[in-house]
Amino acid sequence: MLVRLQEVLCTFLFVVMAVVLFLQTIARLFDVSFFWAEELSRYAMVWIIFLGSTVAVYQGSHTNIGVFVEMVPKAIRRYVEALVSLASAAVIGIIAWHGLTVIKVAMMGRSSAVGIPLGYVFGVVTFCGSLMVIFFINRAALKVLGKPLPEDELTEQQKEEVEL
Repeated sequence: MLVRLQEVLCTFLFVVMAVVLFLQTIARLFDVSFFWAEELSRYAMVWIIFLGSTVAVYQGSHTNIGVFVEMVPKAIRRYVEALVSLASAAVIGIIAWHGLTVIKVAMMGRSSAVGIPLGYVFGVVTFCGSLMVIFFINRAALKVLGKPLPEDELTEQQKEEVEL
């Protein structure tokens, strides 16, 4: 459910970004400019990237180097994959933790055009980083227990969408 909400939010932000940039382009033909359009689009893109990365971690479609894991004997491969997920969770967790400091500092400033506190923009690092940590730990636990991963439970149509 949470992942579906993230997918919907990504789609919504993408549509907002596309519409705003389209309107900005058309408006420039008439020597009109929306001073906030580029900033809003930039912030929407940042949120799309982080939300999309979180969904990719959940679905197991995030970039990884599987060649080394394939070299490990099958008997211990799932434990190595679990260890890789835990290492990824640790790195992302450190980034998310330090993102709290960035949020505190950024809340003192406001974006120049839209006027929102910059902490809301940079908060995506901690928010999505925390979700990624949870998803990586979940993947590690499922691997160790030998249970199916979320991508194993996808329908055929969903698998085709993920591959695109």
